[in-house]
Amino acid sequence: MRKHEVSRFLIQPEYAYGEHGCPPRIPPNAILIFDVEVMHFVEQEGVDDYYSLTPEERKAKLKYSDIEKVVKAENNVSHYLCVHILIFIGLALSL
Repeated sequence: MRKHEVSRFLIQPEYAYGEHGCPPRIPPNAILIFDVEVMHFVEQEGVDDYYSLTPEERKAKLKYSDIEKVVKAENNVSHYLCVHILIFIGLALSL
C-alpha cells in the first residue's frame, strides 16, 4: 500500500474471534471488516537487500554506511511500533 491509500480487509472468523466471538460486540463466527488507510510509514531503504544476503555476502559486499542505514531503519520501525502499540492498548482499554 502507498501513503494515503485506503483498503478494505475482510477477516474470516478463524483468523479473528472464531466460534466464540467477543460478546456483546462481536457475535460468534463474525467476519470482521477493517477499512485501513496508510497515514505514515517508516522508510526501509536497503533493509530487504541486507536480509537477502548471507552473512558472508554481507561481510564481502557491504560498507559500514550500508549497515548503518539498515540499523537506523530497524530502530525507527521498533520505536514507531512500540509507541503505537502502547497507544492502541490504551484505546482498547478505554472501550
